[in-house]
Amino acid sequence: MRIRLALVFVTLVAAGLGACSPARAALAFSPSALPNAAAGSPYLQTITISNNETPVGDISVSSGTLPPGVTLTFVRGSSVSADLTGTPTTAGTYVFTISAWCLGTNVSGQTGDQSYAVVVS
Repeated sequence: MRIRLALVFVTLVAAGLGACSPARAALAFSPSALPNAAAGSPYLQTITISNNETPVGDISVSSGTLPPGVTLTFVRGSSVSADLTGTPTTAGTYVFTISAWCLGTNVSGQTGDQSYAVVVS
């Protein structure tokens, strides 16, 4: 009897019928747009992640280029944010994508991306 019940459970899960997982909200990035910068002037902007169900594992630049002189710093385990800091050195428009992923244990970790542009004058 016990083996038969286990087989039914495995069959239902494999068919996608026995595993119910609630729909998760997408990760939210704040702010949705970044302020412009001036070459030679210090720049500081914090990007915060919300709607995460598990701790954020990392926040990074996944594509594009930050303005020269600016870096993205995420301190693991400290919070759900990262700082864009530095002194931009070169004028231009810089388009990049910030990505975040969350740790997963009993649930799948969430991921998300946000595209940004910073105009350095």
